[in-house]
Amino acid sequence: MKKEFQVISIVELEYNENSTEFKEALASYKDVIYSKATARNMINNVVLNLVKNGHNHIIEGVGYVKYNGECKDNSMYCGITLLNEIEPDFL
Repeated sequence: MKKEFQVISIVELEYNENSTEFKEALASYKDVIYSKATARNMINNVVLNLVKNGHNHIIEGVGYVKYNGECKDNSMYCGITLLNEIEPDFL
């Protein structure tokens, strides 16, 4: 049997593009992932990774996000905070 599913997720983030952590994460993202990346490119990648892997995993080229005031490794904090628990919803 073959079925197709459509899933949506709401991801709420807080970040300041002028923060040191965010600027360092964007520079790393450009160095490791995509040299012409914009902040929006990086945020899109962060959202995709959060939906796929959750907040406790490192995001390649970016680092870790904070959730509930905690970051798995503060030395690798990317300046982005996840504000909500990600719960996929099936349409």
